[in-house]
Amino acid sequence: MKQVTFCRKMHQKNWLCLFRNLSKPDVDKLMSRFRYFTSSSNISFFITLIASTFLMGSSFVVGKILIQQNFPPMILVGWRFFLAAVATLPLVLLEKGKLIAALRPIQAGLHDVVLVILIGLIQTTAVMGLLFWAMQYISASTAAILLFTNPIWVAVLGRFFLDESLNHMRLIGLFLGMVGVAFAIGISPEMLSGGTTLVGELIGIISAFCWASATLINKRASSRLKRYSAIWN
Repeated sequence: MKQVTFCRKMHQKNWLCLFRNLSKPDVDKLMSRFRYFTSSSNISFFITLIASTFLMGSSFVVGKILIQQNFPPMILVGWRFFLAAVATLPLVLLEKGKLIAALRPIQAGLHDVVLVILIGLIQTTAVMGLLFWAMQYISASTAAILLFTNPIWVAVLGRFFLDESLNHMRLIGLFLGMVGVAFAIGISPEMLSGGTTLVGELIGIISAFCWASATLINKRASSRLKRYSAIWN
């Protein structure tokens, strides 16, 4: 008991020493950041962020379980987005009069409509369809890791199609990302020899590639599409 009390006192003393070594502007800045992160609005934001991340992560696991029960991948994708549309409908209806204006912008021409359809097919149908197809052959965790190689492909494709620069730090980041993916999925000579696992991983990579392509198309789209393309997609 005495040892615990002594440790607590030493811990408090160390914190006091830390604050004593800080200047008043540094202390004010530290307290300002503390108040920022502990404010009610930001706590709600972080809770929402964690909840959405959990729901997104759980979708891979649930999808894999249903696929193991012989549900067709594309049927699962269809139900996924149908239920998502139903769940978000109350939020959309809150916009009231803005809903029609958002879904039917006056300035949209045939080119804009085709562009929105293309983005939807690549970003939604192709990405999720290929992802669930891949999970027939690989684990849910491997599928998730491969899907989120998206930033790597965005950087690579952006260099060729958007003429975006790749400095030394970005190249190092790309290399480390690829190495991390290799370690995460467990590349081995047996895997490279072929089989259903390799097929699933290739499909998963193509899914991420489609997501990256849709990201670049979104970036090149005109600014007037940004408001309603996300709704249609």
